[in-house]
Amino acid sequence: MWKGLYQFPLIETKKYSSSDTIRKRLKKTLPDGIRIEKTHQEKHLLTHQELNATFYNLVCPKNVEIPQTFNQLENELIKNENILGLPFPQLIQKNLLKLIKP
Repeated sequence: MWKGLYQFPLIETKKYSSSDTIRKRLKKTLPDGIRIEKTHQEKHLLTHQELNATFYNLVCPKNVEIPQTFNQLENELIKNENILGLPFPQLIQKNLLKLIKP
């Protein structure tokens, strides 16, 4: 359904996971110095299921390198000014517009 659309690294769970659980899971992969900030939660209805999405923003200081292991889905780093031109699923596109002002 989302074929051909850009997607950020994703953590899927069968049941609700607290922000602390997600942070602990990400901290295992990310180097020290990266802040993990929960931005918001949202329900999104698809024809066959309901998604409960929680969005996080990873704040990376310029002197911290993102490890290749975090890049396991072959995602690439993209500058904010270029990100809005990419094709995203509707849920992500709508929320990007809240975070990044064109």
